[in-house]
Amino acid sequence: MIKHSKVKTIAAVASACAALFAAAPASAYVYAVSKLEIKDLDIGIVPAGAANTAINDVGAASNYTFNLTNTASFTPIGGVTATDSGGGSCTGQVLPSPSTLCNNSGGPILGAKVANAPGLLSLRAEDNFAILGSNNTQSYSNADSEITTAKLVNLDGTKTNTVQIAESLLNVNGTAKANTEVKSTTTLLTSIFTTSDTDLYVSFEALLTLKGNIAESSGGVYTSSAGSNVTFTLSNNITGDEWTWNPSGNTATNNCVDQDDVVAANCTELNDGGNLNVTRSRSFNPSGYDASFDSFKSFGLKIANLAAGSYSLSLQATTTTSVDRLHVPEPGSLALAGLALLGLGAVSRRSRKQ
Repeated sequence: MIKHSKVKTIAAVASACAALFAAAPASAYVYAVSKLEIKDLDIGIVPAGAANTAINDVGAASNYTFNLTNTASFTPIGGVTATDSGGGSCTGQVLPSPSTLCNNSGGPILGAKVANAPGLLSLRAEDNFAILGSNNTQSYSNADSEITTAKLVNLDGTKTNTVQIAESLLNVNGTAKANTEVKSTTTLLTSIFTTSDTDLYVSFEALLTLKGNIAESSGGVYTSSAGSNVTFTLSNNITGDEWTWNPSGNTATNNCVDQDDVVAANCTELNDGGNLNVTRSRSFNPSGYDASFDSFKSFGLKIANLAAGSYSLSLQATTTTSVDRLHVPEPGSLALAGLALLGLGAVSRRSRKQ
């Protein structure tokens, strides 16, 4: 009987200790979100020196490819990572005659399945890009993305609009990550101009929401991180010459570079309204960060005097979050666990005497 009681006591103490380390205290969480909206993305190709107007646009784009990838994962302490993912792609052409495998019947041009990390709440519904925010009871990690409209698909004056979000919240111990990636590649054929060069213009507006918090009531190991990356790349398909642009919000520096020069002499930023290539993180409690825009910001680029030839223009945009949480019970709770263990030792000694 004593032996059976001892076993029950060991189980009770073990269960209590496990609960202390796993349970989340009230008003405790680690949170991160990165959401990027791009609207009115326009690509203009005009004769060198001409104004960037619709009437001057030579319409040299020939084909396009769109890709979306969403992933979300959760790793419990001592457990195995579980991941959910969703993605999609579509292609089309403008020349010699328009055709597309993308959706152009009134819905989004391309939507990827939402990713909700297994083992946590599946809070994000398909095509719902609302910011869920932090709370003291729920845990989730999710990602979604969509190309709402695209100029080269609609061919009716509509410009390109995209939206993507990665968001993670932990009220339990573990690691959660979320990631979205939007890729768009457009092939530009300027070989139709054999006697003059062309100028390429890129313009769009963007709204970035990037922030996170660590709000714990006691000690532990915590990390909150969120990031955004936006890169435009123009490549000459024959010579391999390449220009890249990473908008940073620094109007004093030309962020357009090529593979041969530090700064591309024929590449000029027209607008650089904010930093779209930013990562923020915190690892102490309590703490927070916020690199969000207060409104849509304008961005613009001009690459002048492109020689006749075949070019590819690509946009790659990523939003990421990563949160880690290892909550350590408060000293009072640890003291109670210690008393329970001492009691177990006393029971053990008494049983040996008997």
